[in-house]
Amino acid sequence: MVEALSEDGLFVVSADYVWKNRVPITQFFRSDQDGDKARQAAYAAIEAREPVTLPMTRGRVVLAEPILDREKSAAHGVWVRVARPTAPATSRPQARAFRWDLTTMTALRPMWHPGDEHGETWSVAEALQVVDLGAHASDSLSYLMADGADGAVYWTEATVRHDPETHTSDREVMIGVVVRREQQRRVLLGLSFDRPPPHRRETHQRPPLADSIAEATRAADEFRAVVRLDDLQIVYWFGPAPDNLAWRLSERRNAALVHRDDLPGLRKAANAVLQSDSRDRRHIDVRLLTTTHSYRQHRITITSLDLDRKTGLVTIRAASA
Repeated sequence: MVEALSEDGLFVVSADYVWKNRVPITQFFRSDQDGDKARQAAYAAIEAREPVTLPMTRGRVVLAEPILDREKSAAHGVWVRVARPTAPATSRPQARAFRWDLTTMTALRPMWHPGDEHGETWSVAEALQVVDLGAHASDSLSYLMADGADGAVYWTEATVRHDPETHTSDREVMIGVVVRREQQRRVLLGLSFDRPPPHRRETHQRPPLADSIAEATRAADEFRAVVRLDDLQIVYWFGPAPDNLAWRLSERRNAALVHRDDLPGLRKAANAVLQSDSRDRRHIDVRLLTTTHSYRQHRITITSLDLDRKTGLVTIRAASA
């Protein structure tokens, strides 16, 4: 597999199910001629957005098949194969290209679900809810939020957890992303592929100690989210997400999660934490939209977080009746 996320060229990231640490495509082949021909085929497939076959030396051909995003508007990667023209096809991992709008914090659902043809729009928080980033969570979220990371390609390993809607089993994946500016928007372009069964971890992995302590100290009716404090967008649920709140886009039906009369006070509290130089903490009672489409009072606690300058940890707990 060849990654096409960087403006600096094409990089091999997987070969015969083995991870490759972004090897330039021209350096991956034994001869310069073969490397250059593979590069030509890959770029041709990216531009045409369809498979391309070019002749190579010794009676072989190079086949390049683009990995397109949901709208089939751009290729984020390319499958490249060198073989005899009559050679049978070989197996390869499932791969997906995806695109997120980090300004509106929206994503397309199919980036983790190759069989889904509906193109349902999710929030970024919904997309990340099914992904266990493990020990890489802090670095991954910092990359998403930090403006200074724009243009740099970031790869990490993760686990896509069992989805009750599709009943698929957990999958080990590699995820590569890059953030770019498109007019006034920050857009994330991504490429993911499944790690094959021989590379999947068979034994149970213990969660990081900090995660275990945080979960042990969490009350049953308490939920924690990483939130962008400048616009109150939920980025990531730390632990389980509340089932009774309409935080998913499909559940809101164009209604606001926070009651409009409570929004000014919540913004004021968030800005106070955002502008504080210390571990400031603010408490406020606000009405949040429930899945029954009614507003219920909740106690919100906002604390600064060391991911970047504009994120905080928000704790949500239903107020006593």
